[in-house]
Amino acid sequence: MEGNKEQVNELVIRLSGELAAQGAAAVILLGSNARGDADSRSDIDIYALGEGPGYTLRIIDNRLVSISWHKMEDEYLAFHAPERAVYTVPAWRDAVILYDPSGIADQIKRHALEWTWEEIDPKRIDRYVADEITGLAEEVVKLVVSMDKHNWTNAAAQRSVLALRIPIILAVQKKILYRSENEVWDKISNIMGHKFSQAMKQALLCDGIVLTESCQAALDMYYIAAQEVYKTLSPRQKEVVDYACTIAKCSKTN
Repeated sequence: MEGNKEQVNELVIRLSGELAAQGAAAVILLGSNARGDADSRSDIDIYALGEGPGYTLRIIDNRLVSISWHKMEDEYLAFHAPERAVYTVPAWRDAVILYDPSGIADQIKRHALEWTWEEIDPKRIDRYVADEITGLAEEVVKLVVSMDKHNWTNAAAQRSVLALRIPIILAVQKKILYRSENEVWDKISNIMGHKFSQAMKQALLCDGIVLTESCQAALDMYYIAAQEVYKTLSPRQKEVVDYACTIAKCSKTN
């Protein structure tokens, strides 16, 4: 592991110089290598602040490297967008600054360390959660129709959409910060209780169950999540969510 750390250090120092030459105002190491919990197969996450080609993947020294260019103002905006703050804030808290001649990266990191949920209007959080849960109603209907038609390829796809999206939405609703999406599932499982946890595990096929049960578990996840966030919904959204929940419950009885 020590040799792996030395290899990463050499690689990121060399890469930060390359990105600085391309016009980056700052270069930051994020992710598992910044936190210190990476292994030799972990990708290396590099942020470059400034105008650049967006997101690219490269193989450097037989390592997978992701390079993301971000405008500096967008990083500050992320601290006020609930769906982005949940992962942006902890990422910056763990960040290792590689190149920062103007001090802008250090300033952003200090902001992240001092950040609290009070920086985000609670109404914005509720609005995001309500919009997302309402939007998933369409996936619920598609899943039930696919199950009824025994179209299990489509059903598996829609099941996966629900199983993967719902915990992310609930993380915002519960104000849970996560350093990696790998943390979301366990954190939401712990906070939502046994019924939701069991449904999520089944929807993600963690318990060796058959596909029909897994699809139903995803519908159960939606129903539980909808009840959890119901008070944030507008009257029109409640009509949509109520419809989806009824469809989901009827599927269980058929």
